[in-house]
Amino acid sequence: MTTVAQLIDQCSGMLHSYTGTVEQATYLTQSIDADDTTLTVAHPTRILQGIIEIDNELMQVSDQGTTDVTLFPFGRGVNGTTAAAHTLGAKVTTDPLVPRQRIFEELVSTIRQCSDLYQVKTAPLTSDAVVNTYGLPADCRRVLKIQYATIGPSQEWPANRTWTFDPNADTSTFPTGKSITIDGYTGVPGQSVQVTYVADLGVPASTSDSLEALGIPAEMHDVLRFGACWRTVQMMAPGKLNARAVEDPSTNGVSPSTIKDVAQQFFSVFILRRQEEKKRLDLQYPPRPHRVR
Repeated sequence: MTTVAQLIDQCSGMLHSYTGTVEQATYLTQSIDADDTTLTVAHPTRILQGIIEIDNELMQVSDQGTTDVTLFPFGRGVNGTTAAAHTLGAKVTTDPLVPRQRIFEELVSTIRQCSDLYQVKTAPLTSDAVVNTYGLPADCRRVLKIQYATIGPSQEWPANRTWTFDPNADTSTFPTGKSITIDGYTGVPGQSVQVTYVADLGVPASTSDSLEALGIPAEMHDVLRFGACWRTVQMMAPGKLNARAVEDPSTNGVSPSTIKDVAQQFFSVFILRRQEEKKRLDLQYPPRPHRVR
């Protein structure tokens, strides 16, 4: 399982490859709580007054000692990050090229932007003799197919091709606001019915979330990487983006020299991979004709 944190690491590596930047870094020799303003680190001389990063939190350094680093009283969770506890051995980075929290935010924005990509899920129902309209999960965006279990040893799941999906169902009857009316045969009462449907990609709440659990398969990971890098690089300070010494093989030996050049490269690959993924999904889950009321 790939976590969001691992994807952030990959994005950070891609962005660093364009700059040749190697930030000063050390590590905590004692764990800290969310309200501590004194850090004990292995190499205090590598910490300068200014901004440091530990995990996804940015902090503002006031003073540097022989073994400790002191933060300003307001120095925890700066620049929109959240103060948190950090464990022994956590990496401490001085003046990060691209804060991890920024990459996380751009990953979330990229996922939301990719509304043409989706995950496929199933909703189990039970056939009812007197009811033909059933509630569906709130994340149902489009129904792909309906199947029902047969009686006997064949273990077949024939498809039902007469149904109507209502994405704006009466919430007093169907709390999720999604329902499906099945007019065709679904087996005898009590038999299992399975609705296969399309849902939006999951949006991570933290960096520990699994991409696969969010409905984002490995095939889509590079789409998100290129999209997040494209969005992130546009916000980087020009002074931090020095691509003079690095060539990207995908550009046929042309080394980008400006933020615009780098952003355009990421954007072009992002759009290409996004289109390829959309085509893969549509081939794997083609629309099935069905009758409606």
